[in-house]
Amino acid sequence: MASKQRHQKHLSTYLKSKKESPDKRTKSTPSKSQKNPQATFRSNQRSTLSKAKGGQDCMFERLPDELLLGIFKFLSPSELLKCAQVCRHWSQLTTESCLWENIFLKVPLGVRQLFSFEETKEEGFNWKKEVIKRCITARNNMVLKPRKEQRPRVYQGKPGLQGHLAFLSVKWKLCFMDTNGNDHWVSVGRMLYHRHSVSVHWGSVTLPPLQRLKNLRVYAFVPVFYNKEWVPHKNSATTRSLILQYDMKLKENIVEQKSALTDDDLVTLHNLPNGTTIGCWKASWKGGGEIAFVTVNLPHHKLARRILLGSSSQVCRIAPHVPVLDDIDPRYGLHGYTAELMLRTENMTFLEHHFRDLRDAPGGGDYGSLLASPK
Repeated sequence: MASKQRHQKHLSTYLKSKKESPDKRTKSTPSKSQKNPQATFRSNQRSTLSKAKGGQDCMFERLPDELLLGIFKFLSPSELLKCAQVCRHWSQLTTESCLWENIFLKVPLGVRQLFSFEETKEEGFNWKKEVIKRCITARNNMVLKPRKEQRPRVYQGKPGLQGHLAFLSVKWKLCFMDTNGNDHWVSVGRMLYHRHSVSVHWGSVTLPPLQRLKNLRVYAFVPVFYNKEWVPHKNSATTRSLILQYDMKLKENIVEQKSALTDDDLVTLHNLPNGTTIGCWKASWKGGGEIAFVTVNLPHHKLARRILLGSSSQVCRIAPHVPVLDDIDPRYGLHGYTAELMLRTENMTFLEHHFRDLRDAPGGGDYGSLLASPK
């Protein structure tokens, strides 16, 4: 009986609290968070990030360094480099020698042979810097100074430059800069091998109109980290080399409808120096012109060196060959040339002719004229 009365008392108290007099009722208006639930999530996210940025109430800030280092040991070198960009504290932690000594044991033999026991025991030896530097050096040596017994399996059946590029796992990208200074990247291009050149094709390009494009750059991306069998890590950090660069505001590089080499019902073709072809949609010229595709043709000559030794801001310049003149052969370097003439598309060759024993003919002008003996 007492419990029944107690329950009735609680119920009456609850009902009274829910009752409102007519003069106290007000129209409730939905708040911004009720109108847009995502706004509440974004505001909470911003507050959480601001606390983390200030170093307060951040879970990772409360973790001891020993625990963070234990977690970092499970990461690949490329993932460590990404963690180093989170904050200064993590950047300092990722330089700890215990992390990179562990990575050192997993790199190819060619990398480990570049270290000496004495230098690794020196005070202040920077394991992170040296491992990255010598991974790049060993990778370059595998291509520029190869030893037959050290060639990876990827070379089998792929002679010359094709074997080099297959080993390096080169990725090609385009970068257009507009007049506002914004970069527009075009994803990895399709690469085709030919006897004396490599063609890289980018299709389905979505870019601003040609009038707003300022320059064009062609980059080669090469992985830095490989496993013991010289297979590149998945999503490895890369070095970036500038291969070609065009100022699209210069007279010789301006792409206009009247400067087209040829056209059809869909596109107009335009040629830039050094083997670059740009296709533009024919119907888009009324609005300033839009790029449909870009094809770059790169000769084999010193291409691997340009890919490996170039930087992200400057093209690797290869010094031209200078003939050595002597008393025995005063015309050394002016004869014995070979040349090959080829007319082809990406998949079909129409004309191919090889010339040998080319020599300079007297009286041929400043540069002379070449006399050819067909093979």
